[in-house]
Amino acid sequence: MIQAIALLVAANGAPVLINKALGKRWAWPVDNKLKLRDGRRLFGNTKTWRGLCSAVCVATLAALFKRNRAFGGGIIRRFGNGRRFAGKLYQTPYGVRGKQSSARS
Repeated sequence: MIQAIALLVAANGAPVLINKALGKRWAWPVDNKLKLRDGRRLFGNTKTWRGLCSAVCVATLAALFKRNRAFGGGIIRRFGNGRRFAGKLYQTPYGVRGKQSSARS
């Protein structure tokens, strides 16, 4: 639940921060300034491609960061165990393997 809230905060906060940083630059409206019969814009004045793209990109990066953080600890631990037992014999589906002897040419 907390991860979902973090992703929502990242996705909704990114367009606000990008707007503060860039101002009006690259602020193309999503509705291409299409107006309805009542004279108002279809999606309003604040929905831009810049905001949409920044929300998608930041939410994707946040999800990848969360995924890597969750699984990264196990990968690092396995790498350490593999280095610790590197010189010992281990069983594979193709037989027993271990260190190569230096007598082979």
